[in-house]
Amino acid sequence: GVHVNYSLNVDSSDRCLDFLTNADTTIPLIVAGTVNPKFVEAWKGEVYWFVPDIGLCGQHQFSVADTLSMISGKTIISSGGNVGTTSVLAAHIVGAKPIGLLGMDMAHDVDEPLENTPYWNTVFEAYGERARALFARRTNPYWKNEYVTDHVFDAYRALFLERVRLLGLDIVNASGQGALHGGDIRQMRFEEFLSKYG
Repeated sequence: GVHVNYSLNVDSSDRCLDFLTNADTTIPLIVAGTVNPKFVEAWKGEVYWFVPDIGLCGQHQFSVADTLSMISGKTIISSGGNVGTTSVLAAHIVGAKPIGLLGMDMAHDVDEPLENTPYWNTVFEAYGERARALFARRTNPYWKNEYVTDHVFDAYRALFLERVRLLGLDIVNASGQGALHGGDIRQMRFEEFLSKYG
């Protein structure tokens, strides 16, 4: 079976508070310094802070993240800009191999109205009705199911695939759907992943 050892959050929005309803808040939480303070206040378990960095640690010039890390004494973790990529990189740091993905689609469900997607309001403010053109319907070639992506998820996906390639990560998409396919990402049913690696 699956045993959750840690929870991780990098989200500063109030949307992350919805996840507290079904979360086991007694397990340790790994949290970015950018996270919503209400989320941390509601957490009952131990909290471990880190400084998020969008680049690959050690492969850039001295950055704001480096300065914050020095001032706070907290570790830098390359976040890729989202909790999924941060979780994968944290798993890599502790030596997980392979790393299985479950529920990390980097896409929207085809039946979800665009107005309900996380980035709609921001995109609509900037582009008006032209915002609809920034959402694209695509098909996962392995699972043969459709998903909807946008320019934000496309950027996250590109950063994720770059990290997988540069770090030589062994990644298995066990979600059975979504935009994480191609490159060095293997596809496998979750049950098969558990029986083979669990």
